[in-house]
Amino acid sequence: MRIIFSHGKEGSPESRKIVQLSRLAEAAGHEVLAPDYREMPSPEDRARHLLEFLQDPERDTILVGSSMGGYISLVATARSVSPVRGIFLMAPALYL
Repeated sequence: MRIIFSHGKEGSPESRKIVQLSRLAEAAGHEVLAPDYREMPSPEDRARHLLEFLQDPERDTILVGSSMGGYISLVATARSVSPVRGIFLMAPALYL
């Protein structure tokens, strides 16, 4: 299983939440990715970037998002041609 963590607007791939959850996921044998969105202020740009990771229909993927990362995880799931097996949202910013 591949797990993709998306940070919030002011966050980073090195945020405490992502680091701690990534360690648990890796210890359980999962592949972990944490794209860096810091140079992309637009939620739309971030969602498009996340969609690039979802191009492989053979990969089982779970999306994890915090704040704006939750929003872009939902947008990417709705637009993805590849199945997303689950979404874990932490304080999602749903009204962007």
